[in-house]
Amino acid sequence: MKVTPEFPAHRRKDPTRQAERRVYNELVNSPRPGYALYEVRAISRAPEIDFAVWIQGVACYGIQVKGGQNTKDGPSWLLHTVDGTEEVSCPIQQTWDAALAIKTAVKRGTGRRTYVIPVLLFPDMLPDREIQHFVESDGRVNLLWGEEDLITRLIALPETDKVYNPPDAGQVVAEVAAVRPALDFDAADAAEPGTEAKEHRRLGTDRPIRGRMDLTARQVVIQRADVVNVYTVDSPAEAGEEDAG
Repeated sequence: MKVTPEFPAHRRKDPTRQAERRVYNELVNSPRPGYALYEVRAISRAPEIDFAVWIQGVACYGIQVKGGQNTKDGPSWLLHTVDGTEEVSCPIQQTWDAALAIKTAVKRGTGRRTYVIPVLLFPDMLPDREIQHFVESDGRVNLLWGEEDLITRLIALPETDKVYNPPDAGQVVAEVAAVRPALDFDAADAAEPGTEAKEHRRLGTDRPIRGRMDLTARQVVIQRADVVNVYTVDSPAEAGEEDAG
């Protein structure tokens, strides 16, 4: 799987970034065709999501990574570090709002609705009964523990069955470009072996298929970059107006 941007060199030995680094490596080492964006703020007033992941033929996922040891104490979420315990914001709300923002950005950039599966991931923890119960009772996000075999476990999430229009190679290209319009990449980065040639035949061109294309309803609309950039403008309320699905 293609992951961009590169994981920053100065973070590779930062103890607070090791959970993100391991998740990044798990994605980039996956042979599954797809594309992932690291650190995404899909619309300006939404929270950042750690990874927006498109698995070709399956679904789009918004993954929030919470490293370290986390606990739930009444209404409070606590992060325990070597420096002590600190109260942190609710990761469920953060994950949900960031996933909605991906959905909003894709709708603006492509004119098409997409189903975004929100995932809250605790890479450093074994299952915690209290957190598990609270997240399941809330019902908005999916909960995963550990980063091993991450792609397989994402595909196995029950919510994947709700995706009635799994993204093909062209849709992955269009949706990634809608979320990060300045990105320039080939469809081959997101495609299965041989898929790029099929896309070239369908489009009637032998030139690289670039990320600023909008492939809607299985046809190609080539847009100027300044038109695409209009979709980065948003209103404060939009992140909460739609379900992630």
